[in-house]
Amino acid sequence: MITGSNLILLQEIAEFLDQFFAVERYSQEERGGVYLPSTRPVRRLGLVLEPCAQLQEWTSTQDIDALFLHRPWKLEPGQLSPDIGVISYHLPFDERLTFSFNSRLAQVLGMSSLEVLGNKDGRVIGMIGEIPTQRFAHLCHCVKQIFGGYE
Repeated sequence: MITGSNLILLQEIAEFLDQFFAVERYSQEERGGVYLPSTRPVRRLGLVLEPCAQLQEWTSTQDIDALFLHRPWKLEPGQLSPDIGVISYHLPFDERLTFSFNSRLAQVLGMSSLEVLGNKDGRVIGMIGEIPTQRFAHLCHCVKQIFGGYE
């Protein structure tokens, strides 16, 4: 049972992520945030890469109150219950938590001496650095563990 002190709303999650992703670095179109508003309290947040045909069924069977939808552009009207809120951060998510200048990823990979690979629109993209000497198979295994596979 949700009590007043345990309530968290979609807008509060978005405010936290706005700070975490430092969205002020991006143009207004790229910032992300609340994609579909909702006043429903969020107990379970679903994480989805992009919409799929079974999205409404999945949110219902998993008792999802709101979604973090990485790529929301193909979300169709009626694909979700009207009280399910959606937040979306595409570019900020990619640049902060994937292969951009990602100090967390560097730490997991054991990288040191990090340097900026390049810049785009005044933002740092990519990184290079040194990793400990290791077998290539071990490094591949590490990448697979972090990202769930290879692309």
